[in-house]
Amino acid sequence: MPTANVADVSEESGVVDFATLKSQGIESVVVRIGHGTTQDTNASNNINNATKAGLIVHAYHQLEEVDGEIAWSLANVEKLLVKTGSYYFLDVSKLRIDSLGDIFRGFSRNWLQAGYKVGIRCTVNQLISLSNIDFRSTGIYRWTTLQSAADLWQMDSDDQDKLGKSVDQTGLLIKAIEQVSHVTDPEKDYKVKAGAFVGFDYSTTEVAGGKMLVSSPDGINKIPKLGPDGSFFFNQKDADRLWPLLKDKITKEMFK
Repeated sequence: MPTANVADVSEESGVVDFATLKSQGIESVVVRIGHGTTQDTNASNNINNATKAGLIVHAYHQLEEVDGEIAWSLANVEKLLVKTGSYYFLDVSKLRIDSLGDIFRGFSRNWLQAGYKVGIRCTVNQLISLSNIDFRSTGIYRWTTLQSAADLWQMDSDDQDKLGKSVDQTGLLIKAIEQVSHVTDPEKDYKVKAGAFVGFDYSTTEVAGGKMLVSSPDGINKIPKLGPDGSFFFNQKDADRLWPLLKDKITKEMFK
């Protein structure tokens, strides 16, 4: 059986000896940094101590389906100084969700645009429900218990250490993280210049998924507007313009 090379930790793990983990062959950790709109109490310590021990650090957020969770998860990962270019996983494994694809898409697009790579921690049945998502072409990492379907294969938890142990089967989580730059506000300082266009090209905002309809005010920065799956992208200024027209038509029942 393959040897675990990744551990996942949270406040439930208590005090973790990361140096010992490294001596046991663990090369990377995935730290729970939040759940719902609450920060994991050990998130900062786990990130700092794992880094000091020479481990590569990634993060995960445990979904609770509360209002404002996407924006909060993004603010939290940036507040904790998790490196851009690292993987940020959405953990849905403890929930029974019918519309998982739409929920995951909302998180993943925001995280990608902020410069993080994206993964999902889910059950095998949930993974089947996401079969319409092309994981290979989008680079979304699958963290699940079925070895043949997993990029990060979740093995049995170590009850003694209260840690989850996994095997990174593609090796991407144990590589050194290359931090990336990203466009946080595509319209902030842009002026239309020679070379500006609207057309199909690859986004420069870290939104993955192949060619999409983009706008480019300068021929260099390419801002996604329409994705390959038919979904529209809106930046804050777009949303501000649309909100007065939509606010009276949106109800909570639409998202059930």
